[in-house]
Amino acid sequence: MRVRLVLAPAVALAIVYACVGSDHFTGTGTGTGIGGQPGDAATPVVDAGPVTDAGPVTDGGCILQNLPAGQVTANDSCGPGGNGQVASINAVSCLDVTITVVPDDEVCHGTLTGPTNAFDGGCSGTLGACTSANLPGIIHCTTTGQAPCAVQVCNSNGTCPP
Repeated sequence: MRVRLVLAPAVALAIVYACVGSDHFTGTGTGTGIGGQPGDAATPVVDAGPVTDAGPVTDGGCILQNLPAGQVTANDSCGPGGNGQVASINAVSCLDVTITVVPDDEVCHGTLTGPTNAFDGGCSGTLGACTSANLPGIIHCTTTGQAPCAVQVCNSNGTCPP
């Protein structure tokens, strides 16, 4: 019994000496504490930049700032007015865009997607979908008489892109 009483403190003392200077147990050691090491979890994630560059995920990433502000020149072969009309773009969001052309009273409503503001929607007096690869640009439609027609929306500087 005496041997056990002497042996137990000796083993405990050996363990303490073996762990001195280590940060694996309760001692402060030389390393940083738990959670103090730098890692990727501490770095904030930047996804695609601010909302103004690509927009929220749900809006298709259009760029509303690239749309002409105010009234711009429009050419409309879907209505009776022809060239030299006036278009106004009201973009509530990329998912809710209305283009009004006067004096034809042509109204196109749809969505914009991508960095070129591709249009997908419909216009009054036309059949089916009306689409454009970019806005400003040409919105292609089909009239009720099955003939192709187009609404060309120009830039603020008067340039009318295809």
